[in-house]
Amino acid sequence: MHLRNAELFCDVVVQGSFSKAAEVRRVSQSAASQAVHALEKRLGAQLIDRSKRPFELTPAGAIYFDGCQQLLRSFEQVEEQVRRAVGQTRSRVRIAAIYSVGLAQMHDYVEHFQQLYPDVMVTLDYLHPDEVYQRICENQADLGLVSFPKEEKDLTSILWQ
Repeated sequence: MHLRNAELFCDVVVQGSFSKAAEVRRVSQSAASQAVHALEKRLGAQLIDRSKRPFELTPAGAIYFDGCQQLLRSFEQVEEQVRRAVGQTRSRVRIAAIYSVGLAQMHDYVEHFQQLYPDVMVTLDYLHPDEVYQRICENQADLGLVSFPKEEKDLTSILWQ
């Protein structure tokens, strides 16, 4: 349960919105808010300052967010190692997308892709454009979606319409 709340908390931070994170996780906005509140109660610390628009992470929230991201990546890697150990390697596609491209319809594309290829795990992260390029260059993402691609000799850009 704590892991799901941590995932939801990270989605809230990345999306910058409880309702957008809830949509990504396919839960209600109330459930997203309650998950973050449960984390705050368990930790005894406010993670998000909701009095500001847009909300801001508190110092404790920033620490927790960084730690959760590391934890979730590690968890995913451990699961993959176990699958390999028992011969059930699952292919994966890691997508890094900017908010404006990703939020519009990406979830529908990912869902359709997973219906066609149920054995492929898809992860989708919404990021700042510079972070999308960083993930691609550091081999932390397989596909990057941006609005206006940079001219990079080591990267191939394909127009998507």
